[in-house]
Amino acid sequence: MQSAGDVGYDHAQVGAEYWAGLPLPWNTSGQDLEITRAEFSQIPKGLKIIEYRAVDSNDTDGNILFSRADGKGGIPDLTKVRNYADHPVKVKAKAGSDIYYAARVKVTGPIHGTLKGCRFWYQQNDKEYQQLVDCSTIIRLGPPIKYKN
Repeated sequence: MQSAGDVGYDHAQVGAEYWAGLPLPWNTSGQDLEITRAEFSQIPKGLKIIEYRAVDSNDTDGNILFSRADGKGGIPDLTKVRNYADHPVKVKAKAGSDIYYAARVKVTGPIHGTLKGCRFWYQQNDKEYQQLVDCSTIIRLGPPIKYKN
């Protein structure tokens, strides 16, 4: 679904950190594969990638599209759940993965462009591949959202 449209957030603050999710991996082939890495291919000026993590959607109550990294707003803190990024993530044939990738991004100033292009590196039958999937996360500076404690 994420690769079919834009994800957006109009309340980013300079100095704040956020999690931007990459599309949930799907394997449409008839053979299992292992994802070894995933990242955004285009990072606009005004954003800095702090880290990438691969997390289980069962640990985060679903696939996070975009959220604050400070734990406010009811979204789980991704730094407190198991990170699968250090090992290949197996995706069965003709199936989706419960493991998804997310980038922790820091807003360093005015944002000039869109966070987009999701690149996945994977192995299948002892061969290595990479695939660029359309994805777009539009992040804009705006008034902060007030959360109740």
